[in-house]
Amino acid sequence: MIEYIKIIIISLICGVTLPLPVSSAAHLSFVNGVLNFSDDKSVLGFYYSVMSVVFSAVIFVLLRKIYILGISSLFNKDSKLTAYRKLMKNLLVSLIPAVILFVPVGEDKLLCDLFDGFLVKSNILLVSVATVINALILVISVWYTRQSYSVTKKGADLKTVIRSSVYQIISYVIPGASHVSSAGTNMLICDVESKIIIREIYLYIAPQMLVINVAKIIRYILSDMIVNPVMVVFCVVSVLLMSTLVVTKMSKINIRRILGFFTVYGAVAGVLFAVLSFVLK
Repeated sequence: MIEYIKIIIISLICGVTLPLPVSSAAHLSFVNGVLNFSDDKSVLGFYYSVMSVVFSAVIFVLLRKIYILGISSLFNKDSKLTAYRKLMKNLLVSLIPAVILFVPVGEDKLLCDLFDGFLVKSNILLVSVATVINALILVISVWYTRQSYSVTKKGADLKTVIRSSVYQIISYVIPGASHVSSAGTNMLICDVESKIIIREIYLYIAPQMLVINVAKIIRYILSDMIVNPVMVVFCVVSVLLMSTLVVTKMSKINIRRILGFFTVYGAVAGVLFAVLSFVLK
């Protein structure tokens, strides 16, 4: 019974933090250290992948009209769908991390496998440092983009998507580097209109997150990992509820209004995680 309560707590926290410009994986690592949920990096990686797939599914449902029009544009040459054809090209480019992360880096080990090792209790300090660095990146982006631009883009262009994809690779390898904040920082620097940036972030990270984490889940299953199906259900339901609530609210927010808060939060959380990492030893 205690294990079910632990997975619900972990899933609720990740369900809230996955859509925010903070590292959900860093929170998972820290909460796992406090609750002693598991010391098996594969188990932690599996559940985080499940959470990420659910989060992606929430985005697909909420932004389904855009995705449907994008797919329709591939088969319909109507000039009104030109913007959506460009979107689909950008989405394909955004899948670059899905290819790179499955590059072998050792015997029976892929680049994406490095991520799981950071989730275990013994690596909380490293994750804490990455969380603080992520906060510093936010500080730089807030400072750099305070100036007013005469022209802003109504959406991410190809160059912006390519840069975002490079930053995303880091987020998929090192917990502490947030998917949302890294993409948001890049889009601010590239002059994307700030009030639509969060929607743009969700639009592009959902497909790559889905592909990457479904592939990881398949690998976990093929490795004969023993998984409790009831715990998986609890995990899915918890993340589904919290992610739907947060994504719905966040999609309507101008990213400039929240970056300052999450900059402070990320720095404080990172330092706190680092201090408590010594207590948890």
